[in-house]
This record gives sequence, C-alpha cells and structure tokens, in this order.
Amino acid sequence: MSHADKLTIRALLLNSTSICSARIWFFLFLSDHQISFGAGRPPMLSYHYVLDCRRFLELPSPLSIRSDARLISTLELLIVRERYHDVLAPYEAAITESQANGMRMIREELSQWHSFWSRELIQRGYSSDSFLLHSLRLQRATADLYFMCTALRGIKEPKDMHHAPRPQAKMIKEATGAALEILDIANGSASYRENLAHAPSYTYITTTFAAVFLIKVARLTDDGSINTAHIFQESERLASRLAEVAGANKYAHLIRMLLQAAWRDIAMRNPSEGLQAIFGNERLPPAGSITPARLHGNGANAGLANEESLSLLHRLLADHQRQEGEDHQRQEASRSSTRRPSLVWPPMEGGMEDDPGLGDAILPGWMMQETVQ
Repeated sequence: MSHADKLTIRALLLNSTSICSARIWFFLFLSDHQISFGAGRPPMLSYHYVLDCRRFLELPSPLSIRSDARLISTLELLIVRERYHDVLAPYEAAITESQANGMRMIREELSQWHSFWSRELIQRGYSSDSFLLHSLRLQRATADLYFMCTALRGIKEPKDMHHAPRPQAKMIKEATGAALEILDIANGSASYRENLAHAPSYTYITTTFAAVFLIKVARLTDDGSINTAHIFQESERLASRLAEVAGANKYAHLIRMLLQAAWRDIAMRNPSEGLQAIFGNERLPPAGSITPARLHGNGANAGLANEESLSLLHRLLADHQRQEGEDHQRQEASRSSTRRPSLVWPPMEGGMEDDPGLGDAILPGWMMQETVQ
C-alpha cells in the first residue's frame, strides 16, 4: 500500500467520525423540534445550527448515502416551521388579510420544498410510488395543517362558521383539504399504511391530529359543504389500522370516541347526514331491509356503544324507512300500481327474524365498540 493510499484511508476515517457526529446532531435537532411542536412550544435549538444542512448531500460516497436525502429534507421542513411558528398569532384575535397573505407565501415555500425534494428523491432512485415519496407529500400536508389549524379559533358551534370572516373561512377550507390529504395518504398508500406498524409515536400523533381536526370541522359544519360520510369513513379506516399497531391503540380509541360524540350532535341536527355518516352516501339501505334485531345481534354484532346512540340510530333509521316507503308509494301510485312497499320495523321483540339486506359488518367500528376500554 502506497503512502498516498494510507493518507486517503486516514482522511476517510477522520471524515467518517465527523460525518457520524453530524448525523447525531441532525437527529438531535429533529427530535427536539418534533417533541417541541408536539407539545405546542417553541423548540430549544435554533434553526441557525443546521441552516446549511443541504450541503451534507454534496459529500462523496461512502460519506453520504442515498437515504440522507430523507433526513436533510425533514430538517429543512422543520426549519420552515420554526421560522414561521407563530405566523397566525395572536390566536385569540380574528385572522387578518395580512396574515392570510403571509400564509400564502409560506404555502408557496412549502410547495417549493416539496417539488425540490420530490425531484431529488426520484433522482436518487426512489419511485414516485415509494414510501418516501408518499411520506414527503404527507409531511408537506402536515405542515400546512399545523400552520392553519388555528383558523378554527372562535368557532364553537355551526352558527359561528356562518359568520367567520372571509380570510378565516378560506383558511379553514384549506386546512380541511390538508387534513384530508393526510388521511388519503395514510389510508390509501399501501406502502405507507403497512409502514405505520414501524412508525414513531410522532407519526401516530400527526395522523390522529388530522382525523381529530376533520371530525371537529364536520361537527361544526351544517351547510352541506363538508362530506361528513367521507370524513367518518376515512377516520375509521385510520382508527382500525392504529388499533392493529402495538402502542397506537390509544389513538384509535381517541378517534372513535370523538366520532361517536360528533355523530350524536350531527344526527340530532340533521338525521339524513347522521345516517350518511354511518352508511355512506351510496349505502343507505332500502326500506324494510334493516331491523332492530340486526343492531341487537350477538357476537360481532353485540350492540352499539351505548343506549343513547342505539336509540337515536333506531329513530333515524325508522324515519328513513318511513320516508322511503312514502316515496315508493307515491311512485307506485303515479304508475297506477297496486303493489305496496315494505315500510318500517315491526315492534322490537325477542326472537325477531332479520330481513335480508344488511351485512354483518355494515356498522363502522366506532359505532360497534365500547368507548371505554
């Protein structure tokens, strides 16, 4: 081995130690910011300490590896979040046009961040359908949501939503879109949904927060502008996946508790929307196809979480079936037909036979499970 080769190896070893130290520092910065943002307080470490972190990727192999791009991209996103941490403060005041304009500039910066790192990861050999690309999109949507979630300030009930100033109403709509995108990725990406089993707690908190925000928006919106059935369906899909992951059960339990509470409010003010939240827009059952016996079934169908929800669901379904029957009667009369439709349930008694038309798993998990574990 020549003297030049020995010097090269020695330099690599020294650089390797420095590189390991740099990675440790990056991870400390990342952990500090994730914990701080999760706790709702400013981070302890300033972004100035990692401001030029992208230069880390200029190091030659083996000092820099392919997956370093994920680490550095996350650091840069946290830098953006730290710089604009209180962009919508004070939080007790209404959102102004100036704040809305500032938020548009931040979202543009986040879009540029996402575009750059999407290209970078693809150039490094990751496919557009890979976990890292889906995670990158989810991180951008999460940053959008965390910035704009405070737009719900002062909104306590649906009538407050009607009187929200235009900048605030628009920001609530944009935050809702970001939260829906988070659930779409967490539920719709096979690679992301599978990797949730190995994710850190921060990921569970992030996805759960998106579901909680959407449930709150659904509860506060009564003008039909929100697809309540879709929000409930996607929130339950996330809860069902979290319930399968050790250590994430508590987040599934939280989502389902909030779904039950929101459903009772929604169903009382709008029975049709309450039924759609359970059965979906295209799955409302025909008249005569649902019986209380089905809801009081045994085993997997062993009742709802509480008698209040059960009683309310009975009433809504009875009203729905009665309306379906009346509509059907009018249609038949207009065609001079003598056939009569199936109407509402008979009195609920033991031993009642189930009518066909309602599958065993038709009710979502948040209706079927107890709220207290």
